[in-house]
Amino acid sequence: EITDKDSKMVTASFYLKPTDIASLDFSKYVYLDGVLFRINKISDYNMSSPGPCKVELIKVNHTQY
Repeated sequence: EITDKDSKMVTASFYLKPTDIASLDFSKYVYLDGVLFRINKISDYNMSSPGPCKVELIKVNHTQY
């Protein structure tokens, strides 16, 4: 997906709760505006005071290989 010519990377701010982080699975897909994405990276998350953090998503082009 990273090297595909049709791949897209999106960086957005999300409010994630500690329960969201505890149940996070990077292999699961995320739907955003009807488009399928995979979480690539989460940065700027503070466990002691949850708030908006940066989430980097990669568009899923093929669900089967």
